[in-house]
Amino acid sequence: MTSRSLIGAVLVLLAACGRDSTAPCSGAVQVRLAPAETTLALGTSFVASLSLSACGGSQSVSDVVTWRSEDIAVALVNTDGQVTGKSVGATRILATGQRYGALGRLGLLVYNPVNPTDAEARAELRYYIERVTQAAARQYRTYDDVGHTMDGLKIIANPDVGGFIGVYQTYREGTFDAHLATSTDLLHWTWRVVLDRSAAQPTIKVAGAGFVVVTETDGDNHLRFYYYYDSWQALLNASPSRTYDAPRTLSPCAEGTPNIYAGDNTRVEVGFHYWSQCDVGRQARGVSDWNSWSAAPEPALDSAIIAYGIARRGSRRPAHVSGIPVCRDRGGGRTE
Repeated sequence: MTSRSLIGAVLVLLAACGRDSTAPCSGAVQVRLAPAETTLALGTSFVASLSLSACGGSQSVSDVVTWRSEDIAVALVNTDGQVTGKSVGATRILATGQRYGALGRLGLLVYNPVNPTDAEARAELRYYIERVTQAAARQYRTYDDVGHTMDGLKIIANPDVGGFIGVYQTYREGTFDAHLATSTDLLHWTWRVVLDRSAAQPTIKVAGAGFVVVTETDGDNHLRFYYYYDSWQALLNASPSRTYDAPRTLSPCAEGTPNIYAGDNTRVEVGFHYWSQCDVGRQARGVSDWNSWSAAPEPALDSAIIAYGIARRGSRRPAHVSGIPVCRDRGGGRTE
């Protein structure tokens, strides 16, 4: 079985039972489904289990259980509770007892781990985003260990020493600074260094043995390819070997909020926002060789976002879901 279990759950039903064969007790029947919610690779199977107890868990309770899939096109379940993924999608597996009736249900996403279509990758991503509260751990309003707010945090795995690297902005006396921190668990962050003063929306990408970092300057709002770091130690020391400030070419007011599609010490390709006619955020893509800069709008991406009624853009970040590239873009302000 290939599955990614999220959590277990306990459902409670009122009932009565005996503490022994002759003395009844009043209490609740507890129904435990395992897993309560999970993901399953297409074509694989797992066996759902259910246990009943009563009298505070001191006694087992029996029932004849029938299993059913809400969507048999997505997943099938047999009489023993064996669930098999048939097509990509989300469904629920229901358990019904002959004695106690509806006992509970478990949520299921069937995903395609091998050559998924765009639609299949989007379905998987949506499933995870909509269930963030069911993650093993989560945290909001994150601070590093010295008290900096970690706004716009971008995270990558650290290829040199393990764990994670995070870059983020922190407000300071009317401006923002770009910081770097490290973590072993994504919840607790150790501050390492200030990467740039008066800089916002930092983003980072591994580039061979080095790292590329791009920011948006705070004030005149242009893209700063401020850093190519030759090594992890150079990044910790905030000592770049290459820097470049890209001139604004699409907006006289602001260009920023970068993400890095590709980069090394010879070339960097980024996506970014520009303030079109100093009025509304629009999408663009640009390339720098660390000495020059060219950029062009991305109207197709704009149209896709506007179709959902979103007028303005916030932070953005590319990612891969089951090998399919996606770009997360925070929007705000609905179109009329």
